[in-house]
Amino acid sequence: KANDMLIHLANSDKLNLDTEPEKWVQEAMATHASPNSSIEMDFADGRHFLMRGQRSRDGSRVTTLTDISTLKDNERKLFYRGQSLQRALDDADLTTAALENQGKGLVHLAEDLDLAKRQVEEEKARANRFARESLAREIHMTAILETIGDALIAIDHRGMIETVNPAAERMFGY
Repeated sequence: KANDMLIHLANSDKLNLDTEPEKWVQEAMATHASPNSSIEMDFADGRHFLMRGQRSRDGSRVTTLTDISTLKDNERKLFYRGQSLQRALDDADLTTAALENQGKGLVHLAEDLDLAKRQVEEEKARANRFARESLAREIHMTAILETIGDALIAIDHRGMIETVNPAAERMFGY
């Protein structure tokens, strides 16, 4: 009888049970009593069996026991593979987020470099304008010094002569 077989299995060390043997037998018998039932049994040696019960047309009960160890092994492998793939997806998500942050940082860096380049170009243009303006003033001052009729001598703070115009050279005979 199914009841005797289930009691014997539940009280042996052959099944891996997640509850007390008596409770497991009660639940298994309640399931087995339904018209079409199935009970999975996980054996300690790693094998798995599916016990199916069905009512026949004449009212008798037919019970089959099928070894589903290969199916369970494949199910377990698939589960672990799914976990491995999930970890890979999680890692890919983290990597994607890190790359996006780096990309944003590079965009900001490029914007900063572009701004710095424009500032350097503007400063260079100002320096060129200043140099042209200074040269124009120097040429203008030289032209004035060269053509002025009065003698002009420029002396620095130490008393050293810095500039002498042609009128001063003629006046002092140089």
